[in-house]
Amino acid sequence: MSITTINSPAMRNEQLMNDRLTAFRLPDYLLKRVDDFCDRYDFTRSQFFRRSIVEFIDRHGVEVEAINAGNGTQ
Repeated sequence: MSITTINSPAMRNEQLMNDRLTAFRLPDYLLKRVDDFCDRYDFTRSQFFRRSIVEFIDRHGVEVEAINAGNGTQ
């Protein structure tokens, strides 16, 4: 197993543009809560996480334009 270190913002931006798949582990109790919510409101897990991320970004004032400026999109 190798670990890649990102040494510059340019390398990080290139990785962001090429890697749109994100995976992470959640504790069983938390995943159960997500699944309960999804069942109640007819969401998929993907919808739940995408909407949660957008809400978090909006709530905390992360500037999407500043993030996108690094990869040439607006």
